Amino acid sequence: MRRSRAEIVERIVYLKKISLVTGMIALAVILKFYEIPHPLASYLKYDASEIPLTILSILSIKYALSALPIYYLIPVLTGFDPIGMFMKTVASLSTFIPLTIIFRRFKESTVGAVLSITLSILSRVAVMTFLNLIVTPFWLVFAGWAKDLESAWVAVLYVYLPQIIVFNAILGFIVASSSIGIFRVVRKTLYNLMS
Repeated sequence: MRRSRAEIVERIVYLKKISLVTGMIALAVILKFYEIPHPLASYLKYDASEIPLTILSILSIKYALSALPIYYLIPVLTGFDPIGMFMKTVASLSTFIPLTIIFRRFKESTVGAVLSITLSILSRVAVMTFLNLIVTPFWLVFAGWAKDLESAWVAVLYVYLPQIIVFNAILGFIVASSSIGIFRVVRKTLYNLMS
């Protein structure tokens, strides 16, 4: 039962894709463990874990979406807060989807890069602001940082939300610009691995 040359080449390409996806997921998970607290709100943490996921999404949104469950589960299983990790995963998604769609539509041009960075930041800030308006008041009551939902809402609107907006704008810029910069440097190698 000999395989044809085409079948062998197809199998090699498949294995290269799996290796690339696995490597990017591993890099994202490892980078998640190296966090830097936001100077004005230490409960918000900067990390570079979204960059490999964003680069992977530029290559294939399908592969990046398939990586998200693993990206979520491994840190949670090692002790990260499940709600915080859920928020981080949604933030990643809200950053890399618009970035990838616009960057590809503009054929990876400089105009496309600037537009995709800008719109991915806006998307991230909008999605995370909305999600934090829903989740954070309940989390504050659950954690014992607020007596009731009313005081939690006030705290979210006037204390937490301004910091969350600034944090997401900064991290969105770091992730989007770094991902596009790194992608441009290693583009040829990545495309060779995917074909």
